[in-house]
Amino acid sequence: MMNAPAPEGDDPYQESALAAFDRAAVKHWFTSSLQDGSLKGRWSPNSPPEARKEKCAAIHQAAIAAYPSLERLHELMPDRERAEVTSPELLPWATGQYLACTEAQIIRYAVSQILNGGDIALPFHDALMVPLSLCEIRGLQRPRLQAQPMRKHVWARNHRGSEGSPPR
Repeated sequence: MMNAPAPEGDDPYQESALAAFDRAAVKHWFTSSLQDGSLKGRWSPNSPPEARKEKCAAIHQAAIAAYPSLERLHELMPDRERAEVTSPELLPWATGQYLACTEAQIIRYAVSQILNGGDIALPFHDALMVPLSLCEIRGLQRPRLQAQPMRKHVWARNHRGSEGSPPR
């Protein structure tokens, strides 16, 4: 969105200096920063305990080093939308809302492209779940999660307290 180069590695949360930090803490920093439209310098009281083990300000510095365009986060919102913001104090929140809307549009577009091609896809947080066969047909990178562990995870979440095992 800001004409920044794509990350070079496989994991944008472990790019360059970010690799020195716990991945879950880095992902939480990005998620909370982008949702709120302002880069976090300290953890909120609602931050998970595992994230709080890392220094928020240090992750902030590493993120800026890895992705310098983050310092211009507020510039992402087009002038037309920015003009609708009634107070400067609301600009970070409005930026976060704009980013969430943009992400939803990207996911909807990707799902529609896959469906229009006769395949299936389900949005799953900030990713798409597609059949492994689709990845193999299209020559896409093999997903990190294999089908069986995911099936066990979904079954366990939907059948807490019940006996038996997940279907094969």
